[in-house]
Amino acid sequence: MKKISQKIFDKTDNIFFKDYFLKKKNFLNYSNEIRKNYKKKNFINSINKIQYILDFLRKDKFHKIVDLKNIIDVKEKNINFVAFRCDVDAGVWSLEKMSKLFNKYNLSVYFYILINSYYYGQIFKNNIERNTFFFNNYLSKLKNENQKVGIHNDIYGLIKSGHNGVRFLKQEINWLNKKNYNIISSSAHNSAYVYGAENFQIFKEFSNSINKKFFLKNYNLKTGMMSQKSLGLTFEANFPLIDLQKKELRKYFKKRNDPIRNKLWLKNHFLQNPIYTSRYDVDIWVTGKNSWFIADRKGKKIYFNKNINEIINFLKTEKGKKIVVNLHPDYFE
Repeated sequence: MKKISQKIFDKTDNIFFKDYFLKKKNFLNYSNEIRKNYKKKNFINSINKIQYILDFLRKDKFHKIVDLKNIIDVKEKNINFVAFRCDVDAGVWSLEKMSKLFNKYNLSVYFYILINSYYYGQIFKNNIERNTFFFNNYLSKLKNENQKVGIHNDIYGLIKSGHNGVRFLKQEINWLNKKNYNIISSSAHNSAYVYGAENFQIFKEFSNSINKKFFLKNYNLKTGMMSQKSLGLTFEANFPLIDLQKKELRKYFKKRNDPIRNKLWLKNHFLQNPIYTSRYDVDIWVTGKNSWFIADRKGKKIYFNKNINEIINFLKTEKGKKIVVNLHPDYFE
């Protein structure tokens, strides 16, 4: 791989293996190791599962696929409106297949990329060296297939690691915009269980006086440190409606459990969250091989460890709901 032309990390940084993931061989080896580990844990699905859902939605007259940014504005009594989002935690191996599939169905879906991930680049104390192999061989192909790019916002994770998260977030959005990725949306990574606040609470639009300050690994942190508008962002993928319930916060943080694959955690996070609720009705996530969950806020129910046919059956029996399907690329190939 050609040496990156612009080194943007600080000269005072002294980190062993600082160029490790910037080398094509290491990048691909690490990506393949994650993929193998996911396969070993029986997490990975065929891309055909997504196509199965798309075929149903296209043929069924009671469903309409809409752009994620429009999901809270649509309304029709007997129609389910469905939007897709893709939070890219680690699984870059499926990006090309997924983007081609969405483009085949004339869909343009938001792929939210994580700037503090192995694939994006190397993070140093004062800056980031971006991975040109990832941008040239993965992210550019999303754009070529008419897909959209957003930021998978982990600002409190950056701060927890000792970095200037506010500066990094602004810097990388500006840089991506200069590369014509037109970043207008973010999705919060992790949850308040991990940090003490949701990552979207860094924005003034989602801050609240009850938890304006919180403590995280030797840092006294604040919510509402910047606005979405100042970064050119027009919507957050969770469409959060802040509804802080002070008495319930302490109980909430005691119920840690194992996220995603734990029914109690899902219930606490999606149905009984004392920080926020989403302004749409239903979340559908894939969590493993032929394993999905449904969080139906309108119906006040969690459907846990469901297969693809059970997901379709749920869609068939519901009407008049706004549904967001989160397809983490990690779980597909």
